[in-house]
Amino acid sequence: MDRLGETPLGLACKLGLVQVAGALLCGGANIDFATPPRHCVPGCTPLMFATAGHHTAVVKLLLERGRGASKSKHS
Repeated sequence: MDRLGETPLGLACKLGLVQVAGALLCGGANIDFATPPRHCVPGCTPLMFATAGHHTAVVKLLLERGRGASKSKHS
């Protein structure tokens, strides 16, 4: 995270970079991270950024990965 609270995953989702987002998630990026109060848009998750930017492929990726992560946590 940079000094403003931006993460590589959040930035990839804002820009619609599905391959970058996928690689970051494979590397262990936190899919549920919410931007801190000092961020210009506090409380936003990668999914919110992707949705706001109309990046459908990134939204689908995040939903698939989120669903998989929650299943493994509850199994």
